[in-house]
Amino acid sequence: PISATLYEPAFAVLTTRLGPQYKRGITSMTLVGGFASTVFMPLTQVLIDWLGWRPALVVLGLVTLAVCGGIHWFVLAPSDKPPPPPAATGSEDRSPLRRAVRTPAFWGLLVALSSYGAAQTALIFHLVPYLNEMRMDSPTIIAILAIIGPMQVAGRVVIIAFAKNLSARTIGSFSLLVQPMMMLVLILLPPTPVWVGLAIAV
Repeated sequence: PISATLYEPAFAVLTTRLGPQYKRGITSMTLVGGFASTVFMPLTQVLIDWLGWRPALVVLGLVTLAVCGGIHWFVLAPSDKPPPPPAATGSEDRSPLRRAVRTPAFWGLLVALSSYGAAQTALIFHLVPYLNEMRMDSPTIIAILAIIGPMQVAGRVVIIAFAKNLSARTIGSFSLLVQPMMMLVLILLPPTPVWVGLAIAV
């Protein structure tokens, strides 16, 4: 959900505006974005404790409107570059989308990434109620969830360091396979801060 509604359009904007330097821009954005949960999960909990969950949502919405809207309005001005010429009519082979949907890899990635996004979202939003049921106190839960951001950044740094030696297929396969293993850790092992923190970090 987040990746489908925020990251993909941002990647497209960076690619359009930065041209050949798009990888540097995307890497910088995701490195900074990795700390979003570290900042906003504790902030959200503070707002909920102070105002209640409905006013907290309003405050977060206003922050998003002011900061993100301001950046888009004042920084990302419309590009002066002319749009690329449209593809020739009737030339199906020139359309990347039409070529992609004919390949099994496209549909395999569609299923894999959609399933991954659904599982990740379900885990994040059910984790707090699950840990509450396990009698874990709120400050400990928030501290554990705040691990997500730094670990995302650390993971991206590792990927950058080893990107020349590892294929995207290897990195993606490892990332997708290790997460169900950590869900089993959450289910089967005692819900102590150590085990839950390890699972969330991985």
